[in-house]
Amino acid sequence: MGKLAVYEKQMLASPDQQISMTDPDSRSTATSGRGSGLVGYNVQVAVDTNII
Repeated sequence: MGKLAVYEKQMLASPDQQISMTDPDSRSTATSGRGSGLVGYNVQVAVDTNII
């Protein structure tokens, strides 16, 4: 119960109220299924095509 209290305190202190026990950079993201989710990454990439 003590460990759960520590985890709850960490979760409530995080900006999005999420913590991951295996990878602190991952977050829960919604999937197309109702009420389902996936823990992963939302990767965004930009490319500059101007070559100097």
